[in-house]
Amino acid sequence: MHYKNGREAKEGDPVVYADYNKKVLVGQVHSLNVGATSCNCQIAVVIPGGVMQTCETLDHLYHAEDALLAIDPLALEPKKV
Repeated sequence: MHYKNGREAKEGDPVVYADYNKKVLVGQVHSLNVGATSCNCQIAVVIPGGVMQTCETLDHLYHAEDALLAIDPLALEPKKV
């Protein structure tokens, strides 16, 4: 089970994805399911007033850490004091 960029998916991973309305969402992966042609999961997304549960195919998602590093490659480097 892997994300769009090939990184292995694990329970509890933070993910970034675009929903069917092209709205960018951030959530946490749970309930991973291996399928014959694709792997699916549930995503918990915090919204005002509660939590929204969605179902997505893993190859439509990016791990949040990979998305951050694509924007700022040095974001996780130790800071010099």
